[in-house]
Amino acid sequence: MKRYAGLCLPVVLNRSTTRSYNQHQVLWRISGRVHLNASSWLSQIQIDKNAETKKLKADRLQAIQQNLVDEVRNVPPSPVSNFWQSIALRIKLGLLQIASGQNTRRACEGRG
Repeated sequence: MKRYAGLCLPVVLNRSTTRSYNQHQVLWRISGRVHLNASSWLSQIQIDKNAETKKLKADRLQAIQQNLVDEVRNVPPSPVSNFWQSIALRIKLGLLQIASGQNTRRACEGRG
């Protein structure tokens, strides 16, 4: 009686050889599935990590912008040195907004 190891695979005449060959094929298929599952799992972790990193960078940038806006708003307008300090802070804020891709007009709104 001839035993077949699988579709398109050679006929194996020895029964014990067929059994070990089939076991090997089953293990190979299982390891392939495990590899695919692990690969997709790692890809998902990388996507989540990238999203988290992007969110942390955005939060940090927003905190820096808010600090600069607060500094600009809290500078008293009367002394000359404070005037130049206010100008410098506004320039910093504008550069930061350009770097982050935000519209500078939005940050200037609300300043009286």
